[in-house]
Amino acid sequence: AELPPGLSILEAREVGPRAASIEGSILGFRYAVQLDEETDVADLDDRVARFLQSEEFRIHKHAKGGDRSVDARPYVSQLQRTGERTLHVTLLFGPRGTIKPGELVAALLG
Repeated sequence: AELPPGLSILEAREVGPRAASIEGSILGFRYAVQLDEETDVADLDDRVARFLQSEEFRIHKHAKGGDRSVDARPYVSQLQRTGERTLHVTLLFGPRGTIKPGELVAALLG
């Protein structure tokens, strides 16, 4: 099997047949988000800082039952600008699910 371009396996280990479900062991996901050349990044540092200082950050989440507004703050454990057009985002995963990095970045860039 082949992975899509840009996707690589960082670590793997054997899981026994009686092990807990894989979904139950996932704590979160790390993303490197590359912003395209058309995206205005002039105030990106300020937007990231405001997000990190906020207690609540509403985004529109697309779900099976329709769109809804959710507080993204509890789902984000890390948000950092690591290059001119690169953000590193760590999203937490739990019983209530998670959010998509695209939804977070869209709201962040407003």
